[in-house]
Parts: sequence; C-alpha cells; structure tokens
Amino acid sequence: MPVGRVDAAKIFTEKERTDKDALVAALEKRLLQDRLKPKQEKVLRDFLAAEQTMDDKIILNAIRLVMSTPEYQLA
Repeated sequence: MPVGRVDAAKIFTEKERTDKDALVAALEKRLLQDRLKPKQEKVLRDFLAAEQTMDDKIILNAIRLVMSTPEYQLA
C-alpha cells in the first residue's frame, strides 16, 4: 500500500465493505454524524449500484463523494 493511502479495512467492518446499505450508513456515521440529504444519498447509492464488486477503490471513491458534500465541510 502506498504511503498515505487509506486502508478501507481499518475504517470499515467486513460487512460494511461488502454490503452497500451498511456502507452508506457507516459513511454517514463516521464522516457526517448525520444523514445525507435524500438527493446526496441517491447519488451515492447510484454510484455504488453501478459497481459490481465492492473493492477498496470503490469504497475510497464513495468516501470522496461524501467528503465533497457541504455537510462534510461543516462537520
């Protein structure tokens, strides 16, 4: 793993890394301590639905999506 890269296995449980609903809930809890707005949640779920497998690259991109919301910037 390159220096400075986030290891999704250290942040999320196995269930969260394999279950898209659990991942969304974990992202909300860990990054926002609140719920995403419905439109933001739809975008995140659409992104995850387009992916066949949940690997670290997909999870890191999902983190980036949540971090790009105004709510994250204020959290």
